[in-house]
Amino acid sequence: MDEGSYTDPSKLTVSAWLDIWLAEYVEGTVKFTTYSSYQQICRTHICTGLGATLLTAIEPLDIQKFYNKLRKKGLSPKTIRNVHGVLHRALEEAIAAKKVRRTFKAQ
Repeated sequence: MDEGSYTDPSKLTVSAWLDIWLAEYVEGTVKFTTYSSYQQICRTHICTGLGATLLTAIEPLDIQKFYNKLRKKGLSPKTIRNVHGVLHRALEEAIAAKKVRRTFKAQ
């Protein structure tokens, strides 16, 4: 907060979180090619599909609809699994960082 980098979690979008996640949690911890792949997946698929969604408002159904759209666009199952892997890691880190509550429990 003192450095002016505080972002109110309730106003943080998925896209903004992915930028933070890539810069603070991924960069420097994985090989450059892995980082580039994550960055490309975020930019090409996740940010265009879910990027404007508030991080605190995302629901499992939103994510399923996103995956369904990727499938309808003709993406391969492997590509969709890669997108899922990146999104899952980013959301798990958001939960750990207390940017979002864990609301993805089975009812």
